[in-house]
Amino acid sequence: MNLIESSVWKSAPRGPGVYLMFGPMGSLLYVGKAKSLRSRLASYWRSSPKESRKLDRIRRRVVSIQWRETESEKAALLLENVLLRERRPFFNVMNTRPERYPYLLLQERKVSDTLRFCRCSLVSSITNQESSDLFYGAFRSRRLTTEATEVLFELFEIREGCFLLEPSQRPRRRGWATLSSLEVEKLHSFFEGTSSDLIADLYQELWQGQCFEDPLLAKRLDGHFSLLRNFFEQGPRRNRVICEELGLKSTLIEQAQLDDLLVEMHFRDKIKDQNGL
Repeated sequence: MNLIESSVWKSAPRGPGVYLMFGPMGSLLYVGKAKSLRSRLASYWRSSPKESRKLDRIRRRVVSIQWRETESEKAALLLENVLLRERRPFFNVMNTRPERYPYLLLQERKVSDTLRFCRCSLVSSITNQESSDLFYGAFRSRRLTTEATEVLFELFEIREGCFLLEPSQRPRRRGWATLSSLEVEKLHSFFEGTSSDLIADLYQELWQGQCFEDPLLAKRLDGHFSLLRNFFEQGPRRNRVICEELGLKSTLIEQAQLDDLLVEMHFRDKIKDQNGL
């Protein structure tokens, strides 16, 4: 059984706020937010055959609970983000490590007046850049961002026929793509979230190049393009909308700001839905 009385929730206020659950020796186990603190805390002690192991482990270790009332549900979300980053509770897994939200570094080297070598990589901070280097982000999903950049440059290789060669026959500048100046502009627009024309153009080129005639390659390509569209909407495009809606001067979002800005957008969307906009 839990180490505190199950009726502790009865003294909690009915309004919005943040609650903190502590274990032995004052260790912070969990931080959560609630539209109604009393209802949320009561749910922890309502038996259910479908309750999660995580909930059971938390409940068995809690020795005390504190709460902080807020003026609104939005304020509770923002306060929760702050506490998660500052305190890093043991059982929380979201929003505690914003420094892991990656930036994209696009490196560009001039080959001629019309061609560029380009390479893209994930970085954790913006330092030691060359004058021609460009940064985008931060992006919330490291996995999705990594996969998107990998498949994008694989598509460039497939277009050039390099991917179908034996590794020893591939160009020495592995990881770099040769793009036209116009394609580089479209690559910038893609990572900035203003346009996904680059992906549509690549799809058309590969289709015309008969790459989709091979069933196995066609299936692989369809998966790649689906992933890139998903990344564009959840990463660059979402960041762009955040900057435009909230009037931010820079399209580069700091890692520690990203979660709070997503909270702002969440409540803006809820208000629009309520007003039927």
